[in-house]
Amino acid sequence: MVIGAWEHKYPAAKDGHPEYIDWPNENWDLILASFFHHVFTALDAIQEALGYITAFVGLYRSAVQSIPNNTWTSVSFDQEFQDIGDYHEGVTNPTRITVSAATAGHQLVTFRALFAVAGGGDRQARVLKNGVDVVGFSLLIPGDPANPIDIQHLFPVFSIAPDDYFELQVWQNSGGAIDLTGGTTGSTFFVKRLAG
Repeated sequence: MVIGAWEHKYPAAKDGHPEYIDWPNENWDLILASFFHHVFTALDAIQEALGYITAFVGLYRSAVQSIPNNTWTSVSFDQEFQDIGDYHEGVTNPTRITVSAATAGHQLVTFRALFAVAGGGDRQARVLKNGVDVVGFSLLIPGDPANPIDIQHLFPVFSIAPDDYFELQVWQNSGGAIDLTGGTTGSTFFVKRLAG
């Protein structure tokens, strides 16, 4: 089960067709991912041509992380897809993406929280700034005994100052611990600096 950030409806053609067609969230996840990939690629090419360094970090876990029942838990990331801008320090602060003076400004944040198959209770994810302010979150998603729960979200955060940091936190209340998946196709956390 893939949970996107929005519910989408697209107007259908006339002549007896239904007024609206429901589009599965999975399709929109792929469309948005492809769109932002092309946008980022174009922006990177422009910035590189102008001599700018693109600030970007992408993180993942090498293994599962056990998430206890009914407790907001920061996800610890020990692997990097890439870190241009020294956002991540994986030894002393593995849960944090920290903004420096060189990378301060508007940021685009995206995450994927992929819970292992488990029935009962709900699942939720959020992003904190400086350990306190919730700057992005998902809805409560019911557990599924047959399918993993895949929560994905993308959002901008404006006017981020040097030394501000982001953390991805997850929560579940199934009655016992549940694994958050690892690997490059599992739970991930990305931040990219935008202009401004």
